[in-house]
Amino acid sequence: IDVSDILYLEAEKGVSHGITYHTVNGSKITVLGTLGAEAKRLGENFLRVHRSFLVAKKQMIGLHGGSLILSDQRQIPCSLRMQTEVKRWLQKK
Repeated sequence: IDVSDILYLEAEKGVSHGITYHTVNGSKITVLGTLGAEAKRLGENFLRVHRSFLVAKKQMIGLHGGSLILSDQRQIPCSLRMQTEVKRWLQKK
């Protein structure tokens, strides 16, 4: 997967160490790994917004309540602890 095609990564609850890559074209790919390891590998262009979600910063367009709104209008959870950092990044954008 090209990094620019990644919308977000989600930890799979039913698969031990399973991570699903969600892409901008709607496809999904599940691999074995951890979000922590993927966050290090993908670098500063991605932000861990929730225990189970790692998001491409360029795909974030808004925050509504406890949900992060992505460029395809999909909403994913954003932890209360991360909302301040997400708001700060959205203001810079």
